[in-house]
This record gives sequence, C-alpha cells and structure tokens, in this order.
Amino acid sequence: VAKVISQNNIRHLFHKSENIDAFFRSYWAAFITLGCNAGCSYCIQGNAGQAKYNLVPGKDWVEALNAIENRSQKRFFRPARSKKLTIIGGEPGLHPDFFYIVNNLDNSWLITVDTNLAAPIFKEPETFLKQLKRMQKIKFHVSYHPSTMDAEIFINRVKALQKNGLKIKRLFIVAYPPDNLSKINQLQKIFAKEALKTELLRYMGFYKDELYPKDTSDLKANYADDGVKDYKLFQNACGQKKRNNVSCRLRKILIAPDGRIYNCHYKLYIRSDNFYGNLFDESSSSIIARDYFLC
Repeated sequence: VAKVISQNNIRHLFHKSENIDAFFRSYWAAFITLGCNAGCSYCIQGNAGQAKYNLVPGKDWVEALNAIENRSQKRFFRPARSKKLTIIGGEPGLHPDFFYIVNNLDNSWLITVDTNLAAPIFKEPETFLKQLKRMQKIKFHVSYHPSTMDAEIFINRVKALQKNGLKIKRLFIVAYPPDNLSKINQLQKIFAKEALKTELLRYMGFYKDELYPKDTSDLKANYADDGVKDYKLFQNACGQKKRNNVSCRLRKILIAPDGRIYNCHYKLYIRSDNFYGNLFDESSSSIIARDYFLC
C-alpha cells in the first residue's frame, strides 16, 4: 500500500519497500503513453529520439496512483488542497485504457488532461462524453497545432465537447511557424469569432537553423507563460554552441509510461538510466532532488 506522510511540508510516498520523497506541491505528471498521431515536425519528443516504452495496463496505473494516501493538504480557514495530477503523453487519448484510467482515479486526485484532440476517441464528441464518466475534479488543457489539423475541424470538436459539458480550462495555439506571427494572429481571430479564447504557446526550438524565441519584440502577444525570464540568456543556454555542465533544479515527479520516475522531461523522453525508481516496482527507493543538482 502506498502512503503519503506529512513531515515538515514534505510528503513521502511509500509503496511497500519503495519510497519517493518529494514536496507535496511538486508538479506530478503521468505520461501514460508517448505515442502521438499528430506528427509535428518540431516535436521535442521526436527530436530527442523518442524512447520506446511498453504500455502499462490502465488497471495497474489506477491501483498504483489510488494507493497513494493523504493526497490533500490542510490550510487555515480554507478548504484542503487536493493533489494535482496531469495525465499527459504523447497524446494520452491513444492509450487503450484512457477512459478506464481517468474514470477510476478516485476523487482525491485533481486531474488535468493535456491533449491535442487528434486521437480517434475525439472524432465523435458525443461518444467520447458517454464514455467519460468522470466530470468532477477534471479539466482539459487543449492545444492546437496548425500544421497537423484543419482549424475548422478542431474548432468543431472543441465546441461540441464544451456544449456537452466538458471543462476545457485552457485552449492553446502553438505559434508555428515562429517567423510568421501574422498567420498565427489570424488563427486567433478565427477562434475568437467562434467565441473561443486562446493563448499562444511560444515556439521554443530551432527553425530554419535559428533558435526561437530570438528576442522579446513580440511579448505583447497573448502568450502563455513559458518560464523564460531572460531571452538573451535563453539563447546562450540553449543555442547548442558549446557543451557545459549546469546546475539544475526541477521539482517534478514525471512518471514514464513504464513507471520510471524522473524529474527531467528530457531524461524521460530518451528513457535515461538516471531515474528515481519505478512506480510499479515495490523494491525501488528514491529521493527527488530538492536543491540544485549537476546536470
């Protein structure tokens, strides 16, 4: 049985002889599959040399995650804070047990599903919502990738899902290609005419041999926060002109499709052997780094 035990604002996860030591408010994400049918040329997972993971059945995911106890944090004069969990991929809707997982995770989890609506399960919104039994403590973050789906098809899916009660909390448009923001702004206007409020996801990476974002001249656009505070430093850090050891701090619990636990997205994408144990392995033990570590 897995447990979360309070100690000095830290939570410990024990799964029999396994334990994962991390802050309660760390970002938790379950990458139930890295499979994706969108085929974006700029996908960070594909460009990292997408690792091959065996899929874990939904029943195992549900049993392991629901075994984590005390997934709430008491607060003075306010309701207790629930533990947040993001269901993500790849495209999580491609996992054959997607509905089983989201329907059977108990209500102690506050779930966010990150999706691009490209999976076949979204083609018939009414059928999708008949299979989605969980409507409380779940929200969807939906991203539109202009190079992979016609905008009209995507908009119709979003509106049909919303009409039938699906909570789409945030709707993103990926700013691609990054050298043609006028095209992206035109897309935003199309969405706005359909009463759909969108945020732009800034393209971050190489395009035509240039690293984006290159400057802050377009910061007035409605971009979601990308975490970058200094774009000149971003260019220096991610320009791939030289290799350096760096100090990194990532307070994340990233669970790979096979249960491996990472605190770094890149390591998960390449299935690095530098991981912190396995959610489904009762014999593993790990401590997630709280301070800076060398990477």
